[in-house]
Amino acid sequence: MGIPVLLKQVAEELEALPDGWTAYIHRETGELYSFSDEESVEAEGENERADWEIESIAKTREVLDSEAWIALPNKFEINEWEIMRNFAQSQTDREAAENLLQAIHGRGAFRYFKDVVNQHGLRDEWFEFKKRTLEEIAREALEEAGIPFSEEPRTEVN
Repeated sequence: MGIPVLLKQVAEELEALPDGWTAYIHRETGELYSFSDEESVEAEGENERADWEIESIAKTREVLDSEAWIALPNKFEINEWEIMRNFAQSQTDREAAENLLQAIHGRGAFRYFKDVVNQHGLRDEWFEFKKRTLEEIAREALEEAGIPFSEEPRTEVN
């Protein structure tokens, strides 16, 4: 069994993932490595590469070919729209809840939602809610993969 990974670090990796990217975690070392779907396809090909691409392609191949690396949930699996809906539904202020629920429908929903969050003074609450949700998603993924984790950084005792 590997060393415990820091749950917060995994959640931050999930939050930073662009669309079309996947983060992987090494079962034993806890190393995180992310790459795009396009890089995944390129790594499987045998095309000529520039020198600067070779190292990245080699690492991507290593991750894809090894059972030691586990894929974490991607943006599609995380479903930020559902996180926004859950946040809206958690509000005790009915007006704020209704405005937030309206904001998540239609074109520009993500931007509109953030505007409404700011209008109601819920920015800090939103970021905390999203952070806790991503940590729960990370916790579930790590538990399913059997990867130990810690919620606090380890401190060295001399």
